[in-house]
Amino acid sequence: MLLQLAYVGTLHGTCTVSHRERIQRRRPRVRTSPHATCATIPALVVPTVDMMVGKSEFAFQTLTDISSICDFIDQARTPLTTSTSNSNSRKHAPTLSPISYADKALSEGLIRLVRQSLVDPNFLDLSCRNLAELKVKWAGPQGSMLETRKLAFKHYSQEMADDMSSPQNGKSSTWDRQVVLFLEDKAASNNALLDIYTGDSGEDQRRDFYHASRAAWTVHLPSTLSKLEALMAGPYALGDDLSIADCHIIAWLARIVSLCGGGPVPLGINALEPHLGGYQLGSKLTLYWGHWVQRTSFRKLSTTFSPHDRARPLAPLDGLARDNRTNTRGNVHADDRPIAPAPPLG
Repeated sequence: MLLQLAYVGTLHGTCTVSHRERIQRRRPRVRTSPHATCATIPALVVPTVDMMVGKSEFAFQTLTDISSICDFIDQARTPLTTSTSNSNSRKHAPTLSPISYADKALSEGLIRLVRQSLVDPNFLDLSCRNLAELKVKWAGPQGSMLETRKLAFKHYSQEMADDMSSPQNGKSSTWDRQVVLFLEDKAASNNALLDIYTGDSGEDQRRDFYHASRAAWTVHLPSTLSKLEALMAGPYALGDDLSIADCHIIAWLARIVSLCGGGPVPLGINALEPHLGGYQLGSKLTLYWGHWVQRTSFRKLSTTFSPHDRARPLAPLDGLARDNRTNTRGNVHADDRPIAPAPPLG
């Protein structure tokens, strides 16, 4: 379950809390947009201490960060929830969180590495390194996703406006304004990227986007993989046993491998190398991937990993058809100029 949650955290989508349910004094829930084409970012609504001791009837806390959700579930397990043979067992519940300070620090550092925005699989999925790749993605699931998200944000913004103007709602609360700001922020980000895809943003922003996309694949991703190679104890993140960090690392790695057309097979991780600007994977990460693909549960889960990734895998930059347009000076169009080679990895 933790691995599934960690993987869902690498997906993009649209989620919101039903305002109408709050008005009706029912427990809020996170729901998926009916227009969305991809999985949603998870949110976990849990009761607070006040509600647990009976001081409040409606006291909930919402966890929207995937790391917080995984930590909460891992630490909340008890012998009653983990025992499979005897519900009255007093056996200590196994957890994946590290115990020692050193392991905890290493675990947190590894999780931060794969959760940093510079190597976010969502951006890597939508990134375009030149005009040819942008055309392919605009005609594919990435373009459809951006358009359907725009419709979803418009739908929920209108729903919020209707609810806030309803006599049943009365005066708008801080919660209402937070939801509105959330929708506005997400809509603005989505529209900015959609404008790049459609060309409404202008050529300068498109070129900046191409440069950022190439840097993500040939600079930031190799740097992150290099740091993982150096920091991981092996064969798993902290040593011989699985830990909470492994759930985050393998979910992130599997998603990126999937973007490149690789699957849950021993050589699947090799699909990364043509996109890394010359960087070659180390033996530790290759062995790490090999351990995971031997697990039947991981292979079964991998079949659900973002189906559109492997349906149209990312093409290597050198294999993308170049746009042969020329500018008024007769030079190669600026969109297709290669960026400078990636700096050496430290």
